[in-house]
Amino acid sequence: MNSIIIEKDGCLTNKLIKQPDKLYTLCNYRNDNCFLNLYSWNLKNYTYELYGKKNGRINFKNNYVFMNEIEENYYGNLCIIKKDKDKNIMDLTIEEWNNLYCPIKKNDNIVIDEKELEKENFISE
Repeated sequence: MNSIIIEKDGCLTNKLIKQPDKLYTLCNYRNDNCFLNLYSWNLKNYTYELYGKKNGRINFKNNYVFMNEIEENYYGNLCIIKKDKDKNIMDLTIEEWNNLYCPIKKNDNIVIDEKELEKENFISE
């Protein structure tokens, strides 16, 4: 089964889960000190769990931008896994994660209605 690794520079990569009880090794940690489940999402009948570290040096701060619900800083590489309702680990791809978690991407063409903006006083005449 594949997991997603969020590298500290914010890039996503897929990694194969060989030992589910040692997820910290996917993030290139030598041990599980301070490595824990940081956050969980319930999306489309699955649970997505984020693992990593809350503490670290400022130069190891993870630069991935999560949506509004996560305001904490995390450090080093992070790992996301997908579980079914029976808590079995399922395969997770970057494409699936992006479609679930980031439905609007920066390069999408978004049409802005100028009349609506005028009503909200964003555009003045």
